[in-house]
Amino acid sequence: MIQFYMPTKIVDGKDVVQQQGKIIKEYGQRALVVTGRFSSKMNGSLQDMKNTLEKLNIEYQVFDEVEENPSVENVIQGANKYKEADFVIGIGGGSPLDAAKAIAVLLKNPEESVEDVLFNMPEAKGLPVIAVPTTAGTGSEVTPYSILTLHKEETKRNFSCKLFPEVAFIDVRYYLTMNTSVRRDTCIDALTHLVESYLNTNASIYSDGIVEAGLALWARAYPNLNKDKISEEAMHDFAIASMFAGIAISQTGTSLPHGMGYFLTYHHGISHGHANGLFIGKYLRLYQDKKKVAKLLSYLEMDSVETFEKKICQLLPTVCLTDLEKEHYVEQMMMNQGKLKNYPFSITKEELLAMY
Repeated sequence: MIQFYMPTKIVDGKDVVQQQGKIIKEYGQRALVVTGRFSSKMNGSLQDMKNTLEKLNIEYQVFDEVEENPSVENVIQGANKYKEADFVIGIGGGSPLDAAKAIAVLLKNPEESVEDVLFNMPEAKGLPVIAVPTTAGTGSEVTPYSILTLHKEETKRNFSCKLFPEVAFIDVRYYLTMNTSVRRDTCIDALTHLVESYLNTNASIYSDGIVEAGLALWARAYPNLNKDKISEEAMHDFAIASMFAGIAISQTGTSLPHGMGYFLTYHHGISHGHANGLFIGKYLRLYQDKKKVAKLLSYLEMDSVETFEKKICQLLPTVCLTDLEKEHYVEQMMMNQGKLKNYPFSITKEELLAMY
């Protein structure tokens, strides 16, 4: 049996927040806008949303203190900003969008403990969420996931709820102000989503078709990945590839590279996309269904894993780990049953250690 569920309404085009913002009116009269400290101000997305909310006579408060890789403590701070909100608007990359979902769940369930509502109540609901992505990385605008940093566990974990945004506004103008390294890391994150969904226990004809379309778009835009400036056309390809990747992982989940990369992000300050990208070539080598690996590479217009590693992995600075760190991360990874079960073959500690 195959199930496929994608409830998010996608509105794609220039100036969509201003021109189609009336959609927001359906979700209430009081909004909490969740974003980071800088990028949404620089690219104009925050001001566009403010203008739209004011035009619609919707009251709003702005929480603009979302951390990179937001922690549980950070989303609690956000939820305390405007407890009377009817809905939540997330603007930015994966961190603000993920934070917006977690905040929406906390606001909907104020009587529950934070630990329970975020991690032990998969049936919990949230306030409606509107997403305005500004990076082509996580695809969080179309996923039910919210990845949060848990300091006590020294890693990151998805909350237990399933909260898809109601609407995703895609405006390529907001993506164009990313600097080269942020664009590289976020777009590689989208690529890892595509790869991990395709090479996954839960892959199906539905998710595979979406991944294949995303891979083709990603390959078309790839020559622009590391340029100082990027055209709107190429950036739009990356944006839609990222969104397709988000739709795909909403059906399959992610696999080993994501689980392994969390430790590099937490302990070494490596960005999420960068960390995942360091493992993705090794994942292709490890994956036992070589025909499917070859098919994936064909959509990227690459003839071998060696070519993939040369073109993708060599863009990323490496990280030096001690033997003790490697051993510790492998021990922790062997307890991550969610990621391990999405890899359709058995795997040993030695194989994980070799990947690290």
